[in-house]
Amino acid sequence: MGLAGLEDAEAYNEFVKKLTIFDDFIIKTDAFVACLGAHKGENGMIVVIGTGSVAFAICNNKGYRIGGWGFPYSDEGSGAWIGCEAIRNTLHYYDGRIEKSELFEEILNLYEKKVDKLISWAAKAKSTEFASLFPMVLKYYNANDKAALKLVNSAAKEIESLVVGMDKRLGTKELKISLIGGVSKIIAPLLCEDFKSRLQDPLLCPAEGAILLIEKYLKDKDSLKYNDRW
Repeated sequence: MGLAGLEDAEAYNEFVKKLTIFDDFIIKTDAFVACLGAHKGENGMIVVIGTGSVAFAICNNKGYRIGGWGFPYSDEGSGAWIGCEAIRNTLHYYDGRIEKSELFEEILNLYEKKVDKLISWAAKAKSTEFASLFPMVLKYYNANDKAALKLVNSAAKEIESLVVGMDKRLGTKELKISLIGGVSKIIAPLLCEDFKSRLQDPLLCPAEGAILLIEKYLKDKDSLKYNDRW
């Protein structure tokens, strides 16, 4: 299985206890399975940029992870992060701390220009709800709104930091990188030239990566138990 949320050890252990109907199983993160598919079982790195974000690499049959620990304390550069930053900046604009932006005006209009309504929404909103603001940010980004440009470019820098962190951990800058997720097409052109030169489209989808996981496990069950969930 390739599942999201396995970084939560308690949730993982609780889930495993319920798998009593299976004689044998192996569970990896969804990022592991996606990376396995993207590079067809070979060494490579993915950066997922969707509602959340994470960098994951498979190198010499070991998995490595940077980020993706959950919103709002992680997932930088993602759709949820961009939406949250848009709300934060809107509040700064409301306070008179930063310049006017049509983006901020439209966000305030969503809540009838009443900041208490905006705060009530934000206090309860989940990552997917913050990410729902990304299309609005993108609209103003495409219209060259300064605030939206700054937000999206900041997201690109956050994504670059994931790659930098992974390169340092692996001790190499040679792995090919596949970008996955709905925000990735916007971020890709904004990456530095060194990273753009390493980009390649995923070779297989995550579901096909799950099939590769089964094949690897059947060939050598111990080879995929080196670092537990990741």
